[in-house]
Amino acid sequence: MKSKNLQDLIRNLQVFYKCPSCGSSYIHDDIAFLGRVEEHCFMQLTCHDCSLPVLATVFLQSELEKAAKAKGKEGRRARLAMLLEKMHKD
Repeated sequence: MKSKNLQDLIRNLQVFYKCPSCGSSYIHDDIAFLGRVEEHCFMQLTCHDCSLPVLATVFLQSELEKAAKAKGKEGRRARLAMLLEKMHKD
């Protein structure tokens, strides 16, 4: 995972998630990258106030999937590319 993408992911976790126990916002040092398997990213968020650990699995959308949602010719091309990629894996 690229450093910029990881930084963006951590920023999003900080903005959208709060500790389920005490409601504190997470700071950068509370969030640890555990690993990635295909489109899934595994993170551990540990609250700096109450120390509650939370494991998060985040789905990462690929650029191809984003393009596939587009309308028109570009969207059709991206959907075809995804179908061909899937057929190649099987």
